[in-house]
Amino acid sequence: MNFKIDRALYFTFNVVTSLPCPECNSGKLVWRGDSDIKDFEHKAFNKVVIRREDYDPEFLRFDFSGSLTCNNPSCGEKIAVVGEKELIYDNDYNPSVCYFPKYFARAPKIIDIRDEYPKKNRRTSS
Repeated sequence: MNFKIDRALYFTFNVVTSLPCPECNSGKLVWRGDSDIKDFEHKAFNKVVIRREDYDPEFLRFDFSGSLTCNNPSCGEKIAVVGEKELIYDNDYNPSVCYFPKYFARAPKIIDIRDEYPKKNRRTSS
């Protein structure tokens, strides 16, 4: 069985994430387009699962790497991101993609470290 993924079905770009920019702290990180991301198929694994009798496209495995860009016009910083990608289908079998970031170069500050926390708990790497 030959299985070719139509990237146009699975990728939605120009998505504003809820992740704050780690440089300016006022913008949000955005996928800008296909040039910002590259996906990598687990070819050996996928070749085996495609042959299974109970095969489902959700079994396929992929990784991705790319960049997110700050949407603050005065910043525009690019942040590298690497992780896993999964194809998810709704009840009508319409595909969408889920990205699961595993690593950020200059990680977004997703935990607010407040002054009222004990000093030993407020220490950060930055």
